[in-house]
Amino acid sequence: MIKTIQNFNFINKKVLLRLDLNIPFGSDGIPLDNTRIIAVLPTLKFLLKAGAIIIIVSHLGRPNGKYNKALSLKKMIPFLKSDWQVNINFCECLLSFEDKSARITLCENLRFYQQELDNDINFSKQLASLADVYVNEAFSCSHRFHASIVGVTAFLPSFAGLLLAKEVKNINDILHGNYKQKTAIIGGKKISTKLPLLKSLAQEVDYIFVVGAMANSLFKLLGMSIGKSFYQNVPEAKKMYEEYKDKIILPVDLICDNNGSVLMKDVGQISAEDIIYDIGLLSLEKMTNILHKSDLVLWNGPVGLYEQEQYAVSSLQVARVIAAATKKKKLLSIVGGGDAVAVVNKTGLAHYFSHISTGGGAFLEFLTQREIIGVKKLKESING
Repeated sequence: MIKTIQNFNFINKKVLLRLDLNIPFGSDGIPLDNTRIIAVLPTLKFLLKAGAIIIIVSHLGRPNGKYNKALSLKKMIPFLKSDWQVNINFCECLLSFEDKSARITLCENLRFYQQELDNDINFSKQLASLADVYVNEAFSCSHRFHASIVGVTAFLPSFAGLLLAKEVKNINDILHGNYKQKTAIIGGKKISTKLPLLKSLAQEVDYIFVVGAMANSLFKLLGMSIGKSFYQNVPEAKKMYEEYKDKIILPVDLICDNNGSVLMKDVGQISAEDIIYDIGLLSLEKMTNILHKSDLVLWNGPVGLYEQEQYAVSSLQVARVIAAATKKKKLLSIVGGGDAVAVVNKTGLAHYFSHISTGGGAFLEFLTQREIIGVKKLKESING
């Protein structure tokens, strides 16, 4: 069983807190999305109130084990101070860290060290030597075999942060909860990467809506015209569809671009010049009706090309339908994956959803394999 920070006395204890501060920045140097910064605030406040001294380790980008000034975490300091409303020290050299008197210290980018990526045992020991206890609040990184996720748990009492624990609980609710009707909406571009997820979910839920360019791939494999639309030729996807076609629901109508004109067409009417970018109103109505009868929904991947207004209608409407049902406590709603989360944020209704996952790959791997290495190591840590 995973142990959380509520199971430990942190008074005057030095805490190695693994966060995921890998957020996107605009050309002006301002963060484009601070969701991950805000999401860890409950854990930060809990640790401070409990009397802990906090040493934060995280990463930014993919420097591949080499120093890169553009990816230094030092630039995060003003934004963290603003969002967290606390004072934060910065440690430029993680391996020579000495000042342990500050309440909160942010250490330099973990991925400047190749040893982090290699899950090096000596590097893990060095990380562990900084603190008395380890807290993992980086669910989105917890499928990585890295020293700060895996190796360090062998040397320190290790606990889950509040957000990570919530992520695990909500995914387990999908896999093991007692619901009358469970529905999944799986969209995105590449069916090849989500095929394991579809197979796994087909054994857990009652309905799966396959949308986005993933639906194009299935249409093509089933011998239907998709015009100039993106698709992948993955024969295994056809086998999966045929095995679970009683659960998998494909769109019945589509919104297309045809040489600059936006057209709504039934699935069987797609011409050679069409490019499919969204589902149509009949498909949206069918999805809405099933959502209204569901008591759990998992959403991963946009329904259409939400970045363009004319093809964002279905994605935004699905988000609104789910938000409304969740608000009325008729639905447990879980959203994972950057694009689906972006759609939800675009509606301004994110606060109504039961849970918005901070994990992309970790979220999908947990759903598919029912476990990820970072969570497994927390269960096995020396505090057990």
